[in-house]
Amino acid sequence: QGRYAQYIIKWENVKAVTTSLICDTLHVVHLQLTDMDAASVRSLLCLKDAPMLHTLFLNFVRSPMALRSMGDEGAMVLANLKASLTLHILSISLCDNKMGDVGATALSSFKDAPSLHELHLHLKHNELGNVGATALASLKHARKLQVLTLELSHTAVDSEGLLALSSSLLDAP
Repeated sequence: QGRYAQYIIKWENVKAVTTSLICDTLHVVHLQLTDMDAASVRSLLCLKDAPMLHTLFLNFVRSPMALRSMGDEGAMVLANLKASLTLHILSISLCDNKMGDVGATALSSFKDAPSLHELHLHLKHNELGNVGATALASLKHARKLQVLTLELSHTAVDSEGLLALSSSLLDAP
């Protein structure tokens, strides 16, 4: 039977907590991370090496007065989680984190994840537009992906980007 851990973490504590999460029996991790930036999220990359981690939920919350945000750089760091050999379900919420097309393009690299069956990207209230939406449409080429959730409300994606997404995903195998 797998083990589950849920933490609410402020940015200054992220390294200590994630280092302790790499153990042989942890299967599901749910992290709510407040006011993170790209530099502090780098310490999460050690999770890709957790030998039994099957499901990972990352919720990046940005408080209204926060000076920190993930932005494109944070999304580029998170895209490195695609190297995990055990991760089957990944949910990333980057709502209101000043991420644009560059970050969305980086997240589209999850199509190369070797074991990912479910991917949930909650990207509402960000700065991504049609270029980012078109990049995310390439997730249809993911080898093992069976479930994809893209939340893109309150972004700069317009009818052109939605058309690229819908036509691409309708052609998915």
